[in-house]
Amino acid sequence: MRKLLTFFILSLFTAGCSSAGPPAWYLKGSHPRYQDEFYFVGMGSGGTFGEAQLAAAASIAKQIEVKVESRLEIAVESYAADDREIISSEVKSFSRAISERKLAGVQAAEQYVDNGTYYVLCVVDKDKFAEGLLQDIGQKAQSLNGILKDSGRLLNEGKIFPALRTMMQAVDISAEYHAGVNLYTSITGKNIPLSDITTGPEILSRARSILAKLTLIKVSGDDQYGKSGQLLPEPFTVKAVYKSDTGDKIPAPELALNLKDENNKILDSQLTDNNGLAEFWAYAIGQDKSKLIVTLNLKKTPPAFKKDLQNLQTTFRYNIMETAPITFSIRIYDKHDRRIETVEAEIAKSVEKCGHHIGENAPFRLTGKMNLVESHEIDGFDGKQFMAKTEVILFMEMADTGGKIGSVTITAKGLDKTSEKRAVEKSYQRLEISSRDMAKMLAEAEGRLKEYNEKQSKEALEMSKVLYGQGEYRKALFSLAKVNEGDENIREREKLFYMIKDELNKNTEIKTQD
Repeated sequence: MRKLLTFFILSLFTAGCSSAGPPAWYLKGSHPRYQDEFYFVGMGSGGTFGEAQLAAAASIAKQIEVKVESRLEIAVESYAADDREIISSEVKSFSRAISERKLAGVQAAEQYVDNGTYYVLCVVDKDKFAEGLLQDIGQKAQSLNGILKDSGRLLNEGKIFPALRTMMQAVDISAEYHAGVNLYTSITGKNIPLSDITTGPEILSRARSILAKLTLIKVSGDDQYGKSGQLLPEPFTVKAVYKSDTGDKIPAPELALNLKDENNKILDSQLTDNNGLAEFWAYAIGQDKSKLIVTLNLKKTPPAFKKDLQNLQTTFRYNIMETAPITFSIRIYDKHDRRIETVEAEIAKSVEKCGHHIGENAPFRLTGKMNLVESHEIDGFDGKQFMAKTEVILFMEMADTGGKIGSVTITAKGLDKTSEKRAVEKSYQRLEISSRDMAKMLAEAEGRLKEYNEKQSKEALEMSKVLYGQGEYRKALFSLAKVNEGDENIREREKLFYMIKDELNKNTEIKTQD
């Protein structure tokens, strides 16, 4: 009797100390009442029911995420090989986002606790899940069509980059849409018609056809002349235009552009204005001839399109001079003190070829009287011809006082079969001032030129300050470009130039990139 009682007590003690362990459905990973055909099923355990339920829900989320990822991979496979890596990185987060949105219908179907460990079985009804997914697909289709309409409107306004960024949103939504459709079909076995929905590859193809119609046109500033180390006299102006499907050239506003030197260093960045125009001011650097390149600022460009845009650019060239460009008027007379406009026109061409300018109210004047130095008949292959040699001594004068400050002599010959007069006229067509002659004349006038330029620079600097104070930054820069003499003037010009540029950069909110 005592042995039987001892055995009974030991049995109770063993039963109290033993554990039944996790429930069968947890060990099997399934439940007969919640079959995979109709439910997403997840198991979880933890120190509380709350922890266990979160783990079970996370298990379901992971299952849905894997399914969505596999469907996204199918959607991405339809893209061109070069786009797949970019598009894959863009849509990678969609699977988790979709799965988390769909966990609103999760239910805790079973609970169990054993020896301080809590077990929960959670389920999501696949029919209800598919119902919510179908609504989401419909919203995606509606959103996709709306975004494509927005991108079309932006294109019509010439806003290329905003349109491209909008189209990339459409690409993302398209990937979500098609992944959702495939997921719906895999869950329900039902198909959703896709005929009216634009695919991601179609959107990208459309975007690239747009980029092919984007051009940068040089407006002004090309082939200008400037003194080495000084601000060039005018900006390099470029216009960005987009050629629409109807053939219209639409200005492209708010397009980010960079100005680069020959070493690919970014010197300036600007946004195009409402007319598609951007102005870049630069200093004359180098010797003889130099070039600057305007390119797109690709910093905010969608990655999928950077390769398509990297060669879109235009090149400006400028010429380096030892002295700042000078403006001349020209007066050439014959022996009867009558102006010879044909000679004036020829000399004007050579003056401009040397990098200087012609103007009626110019501060300097070139004057001279034509002389017939030599005239006689010569024998040629076609018989006798008249040869005439003409000469003019050009004096460089101060226009206000008439004081002569330099001179150069130029000569030319002309041949004609008919008369000496025609030979003289032909000699006029050959008259020109060479770069060497121009340099010689300016060297003679160096002292007076420096004095005059320093005075003009001071006046231009003061005007630029006034314009800056009035917020007329563009006009201030044009005035500042005339400041090219006097150490103090140059120092103040440098300071004011960057102050103006800072104000312009505030207005455009452009940031340079390395």
